[in-house]
Amino acid sequence: MTDGHCFISYSTADGLDFASKLADELQGRHPFTKVWLDKRELSSSSPDDWDDQLAKAIKACKCLVFVMTPDSTAKGSTCKAEWTWALKYKKPVICLLKDKKAEVPFRLFNRQYIDISTNFDAGIAQLRSAIKHLDEPEGILEELERRLSQAKRDFQRTPHEEEKPRIQAEIEDLNKQIEAQQKFVSDPEGAKKQTEKNIETGLERERKPEKPVASKETSTKFINPPPGIAPNYFQDRLIETKQAVDFINDDSQRLMTIVGRGGVGKTAMICRLLKGLESGELPDGLGAMKVEGIVYLSESGSHRVNFANIFYDLCKLLSAESAKELDAVYKNPQGSTESKMRAVLEKFTGGRVVLLLDNFEPLVDTETFAIRDAELDEALHAFVNGTHTAVNIVITTRVAPKPLNLTQPGRQRVLTLDEGLESPYAENILREMDSDGRMGLKSAPQSLLNRARERTRGY
Repeated sequence: MTDGHCFISYSTADGLDFASKLADELQGRHPFTKVWLDKRELSSSSPDDWDDQLAKAIKACKCLVFVMTPDSTAKGSTCKAEWTWALKYKKPVICLLKDKKAEVPFRLFNRQYIDISTNFDAGIAQLRSAIKHLDEPEGILEELERRLSQAKRDFQRTPHEEEKPRIQAEIEDLNKQIEAQQKFVSDPEGAKKQTEKNIETGLERERKPEKPVASKETSTKFINPPPGIAPNYFQDRLIETKQAVDFINDDSQRLMTIVGRGGVGKTAMICRLLKGLESGELPDGLGAMKVEGIVYLSESGSHRVNFANIFYDLCKLLSAESAKELDAVYKNPQGSTESKMRAVLEKFTGGRVVLLLDNFEPLVDTETFAIRDAELDEALHAFVNGTHTAVNIVITTRVAPKPLNLTQPGRQRVLTLDEGLESPYAENILREMDSDGRMGLKSAPQSLLNRARERTRGY
């Protein structure tokens, strides 16, 4: 399956040729726009698995492009199962009007659509712009506001009182995200300066645990502020959080790469885990755990991801004598990046240290998937190839640095989060899929299976 793709939802009755042309146009001329079209992606050798393939393709997509034709928008259309499934997993839905006779479905009525019925080239240009906009600050804000509107609507309409606390928590979290995103959109320079101010005032700090932890003798030392706020409410990442904990606990492991599309929760998940380490108590009831230090670097922040920052921020966790010794090593013009990296790592032989490299994707070449910064690349290869150290590195990124991940793979883990989190009000959405039949949650995958069978008769 293609990661971060655009899933094309259409009707085979009146949209198959158009969908094929659309896929060719998006992926042919513009290869960085990945497309998932069932006629090409469904495995004909596994018909019993078609429903799972469709569901997984929607869960892992960057967005769903809904081709609106009379049949795809008609009552009972199986396309409804697809775009409802996308909403369930908080995926952006882009409506593409192919035929003016089509009526926009009620749940998508508040979304602007692209009219491609009269001018295909102009419509494609708008579609490419809309897909690109999803990753821009304004686009992220708009999607958060849509989700907030939907959450408020479902809070008012849900007949299940036990669901309201979950939906309310989702609303509160979205309000915080929107407030932060609005500040960034309205004043990006001001937001950047505030971040720099926060870094200067709290560059090195000791944090005491929020709750007493048995046998805890020292505080964990933190270098730089975290790149994200750990949410109080966080849903359905127990397995992934446990995998990250297991990684930190495993002495044979060096590097974990957490890969996923923008907004899927990579930074939030790892910051929530590291916040738990601050108090010595892991989230989700995973028990007690202690680390000596945590270093935060983020390519989207003021303290960027590069070898110099890695080297000197790790030195801040050491004694003044060791830091002075390493400063001389770093300034030696004859020394290689590899030798300098190994020199600093050799100092960490005691308690565990975690180095977070957040928002790593700008540093990865999208054609070769290699790390663009040669010095950083050499340092990270030295890290995974070197002898034992108490340092663990966690990378969060939209694009995996594949050559690095293939180096000493036994010392690494790659955790993919491209499958979005389920919405707390997902069941309400699916219960209301069909105003007549009121299709239930368990019947949605069957409708996807029926759609797969319909589309693959030609295999």
